[in-house]
Amino acid sequence: MRNDELVYSVKRQLLRSAQVDAEAIAVSVEDGQVRLRGTVGSLSQKREAESIAERVARVEHVHNDLDAKPLSESAREDAGLRGEVLQVLALHCFVPATVDAKARDGVVTLTGEVDWQYECDAAGLVASNALGVSKVINSISLRRNRQDQRQGELMV
Repeated sequence: MRNDELVYSVKRQLLRSAQVDAEAIAVSVEDGQVRLRGTVGSLSQKREAESIAERVARVEHVHNDLDAKPLSESAREDAGLRGEVLQVLALHCFVPATVDAKARDGVVTLTGEVDWQYECDAAGLVASNALGVSKVINSISLRRNRQDQRQGELMV
């Protein structure tokens, strides 16, 4: 089963559950390893999301990176927006998993580290296209590439 098919299967199972807010959960997959990211309203929702993902055929392991926080109505909307942004970031081939997002009142702040400027630019562009985003603050750090570091050492 391809990674995108497994993402679809896990998302479908999460959406079927009345116990979790599936819209606030981003799912990514690499070689049978499922990663859940986003914010849910309770620790029980976090555990339930992991349990649901583990039951999907061909899932080898679940990395549960969900944040569990009691959510007010506006925080629920922020969590849903964060989940949407994380999902579109996870599905884009130029955005590494090191990029994270926070959302508040339609404003999305991107954080994390990337190796290349094009990854930073892609993350900003992809996040800005998510439904409900009014502004993107791109605070992603660009770390020096190992090849650049080696070249710098040789030049010194």
